[in-house]
Amino acid sequence: MGGERGVPRELLLLGLPLFLALAASCGADVTSAAPAVDRLNRMARAEAAYAYEGMKTVTVRSGKREWVRAYYVQWDPARGTRIERMGEASGNGEKGRRSGSRWNRWWSRLYWLKDRELLLRNYRVQERGLETVAGRPGVALEIRPVHPGRPRIRLVVDEETGLLLDYLKFDYRGEPVFHSRFTALRLWKAAPGRAEEPRGPGAPSRGGKERRAGAPFRVLRPGFLPAGFERKGEWIRGKLVRQVLSDGLTWIEIVERRAASGSEGNVVRQCRRGSRVYLRVVLEGVEIRLVGRIDPAELLAILESME
Repeated sequence: MGGERGVPRELLLLGLPLFLALAASCGADVTSAAPAVDRLNRMARAEAAYAYEGMKTVTVRSGKREWVRAYYVQWDPARGTRIERMGEASGNGEKGRRSGSRWNRWWSRLYWLKDRELLLRNYRVQERGLETVAGRPGVALEIRPVHPGRPRIRLVVDEETGLLLDYLKFDYRGEPVFHSRFTALRLWKAAPGRAEEPRGPGAPSRGGKERRAGAPFRVLRPGFLPAGFERKGEWIRGKLVRQVLSDGLTWIEIVERRAASGSEGNVVRQCRRGSRVYLRVVLEGVEIRLVGRIDPAELLAILESME
């Protein structure tokens, strides 16, 4: 073709190693040259391979308030469920109390590992040395955002099995808001069970009646997404429409329903609960609620772009 010139063969050969390195760093479960990324891949599979029981301490901070609770934890991949029995609690004068068993599917703890390719585009994962947790040697990992105004987390992963031993989350302002750490742990290799890879925050709940058509009102959708965020799903359940956005670690939920008669329109209300920021407004007869753990200015930009 006339004036067109191909790329010199030498440049292609020079660029090949870089291309292969980039290809290896992406993908949901790939063999990466980065040890920290490999440890994330192991984490996503570890709880399907090991059963365990132990004690852990959970600390939750909200503003100036702080709660510390101890839990007995038991996990069996063959059943696909886990039990957490709350023990003594402390903080702000709260007396110790004991609750009944609470069953949760394990993927709810590690949902952010579902889309590791998206996670690695928006966050940097680095090893931060060795640390012993509950008597087990572990490797500390730090996951830092590429874009400002996002949370970051620090993990300690069991060196032998890949299980998550310690989880510390900081909000978009850099303040610690949640910390879960094993204080005692006994584990063993599990028989094959029905445990599976964690599902992302956009996945509808099992057994739910979500559908994708037939909303009882005109659904409004954002024209603006914060840097790195993607649409992960949209579902209708009853009279509610739910949309989920994610950047691989942080999620934003948009819930819409027909506004009650007499609701004041175009007035944005904001509140904060822990690390979550909530916005509410009525537009064109539709009540819209946004919740996310990012800078409120970005949530407001999403809200203003709804159409």
